[in-house]
Amino acid sequence: MFSDTQKQALERFVDLFFKENEIANLSGCRDRKTFWRKHVVDAAMLDQLVRLHPGQKVVDIGTGGGLPGLVLAILHPKVSFVLVDSHRKKTDACERMRAELGLANVTVVRGRAEKLGRDPAYRETFDWAVSRAVSALPVLLEYALPLVIPGGWFVSYKGPDPADEVAASRWPIKALGGRLDATRSFTLPEGDDQRSLVFVEKIGRTTKAFPRKCGAARKSPISEKEAQKAIDDRMRDLYAEKKGNGGPRRDGGPKGNSRGGGRGGSARPPRGRPPGGGGQDRRDRGGFRRGSSGSAPVR
Repeated sequence: MFSDTQKQALERFVDLFFKENEIANLSGCRDRKTFWRKHVVDAAMLDQLVRLHPGQKVVDIGTGGGLPGLVLAILHPKVSFVLVDSHRKKTDACERMRAELGLANVTVVRGRAEKLGRDPAYRETFDWAVSRAVSALPVLLEYALPLVIPGGWFVSYKGPDPADEVAASRWPIKALGGRLDATRSFTLPEGDDQRSLVFVEKIGRTTKAFPRKCGAARKSPISEKEAQKAIDDRMRDLYAEKKGNGGPRRDGGPKGNSRGGGRGGSARPPRGRPPGGGGQDRRDRGGFRRGSSGSAPVR
């Protein structure tokens, strides 16, 4: 699953994590072998399913002790990672681990995802968003999708059966410009622990109504009424752009910028689709790895 160099770096990460855990209480796990299997390997499972390309940007929302962000950054030194958490003790711990590991491709940010989602420096600028053990999927979607470019992906690390959360996410997904693509299930090695990854593709821009103020998503996930209004706003914006009148946009981006956010340029194509998904197979351009249909392989 890991090369010798990767394994050495990941073992160093575990050393640092346990050291920081004594200060910041990042995890209740105190057994090194268990931590490796249930946290490091689990965090790395995304790498078994998708191909991240050099130059892409990934945001880890609610990174805690750097899971999965620091693990994925070790595996992909040419991909840029932004680790976000609202708790200072956690971001301070991640920054110390980042420095000790020499990860120049990682930036640690202390802040709320809702605020970053309204900041042009972050809004719709990431190719991928990931989140592990943070909140229910309907809540996470409002944290994540405003940060992802159209054509990008949000991946939520979940337990053995996220079906109820997925079902409850119908309207948040529609409101935020997403499309539920697939749920990939796998079993962690050396045990029977079941895990899942939920993949949501960003297919349209997020309107300026989202994300809402801090705490709103957790208190009251996006309703059908709010989703329908967002869909109507998005369609009006698309029509206005097609007519070329440069009218006011509802996605929070600058006029005439078809991607929103701060990068400019035209919208990027999707990075790939899970096997069995509709549309063109784009796996060679940075999407799902070959041979990843069904349960995720454990290599």
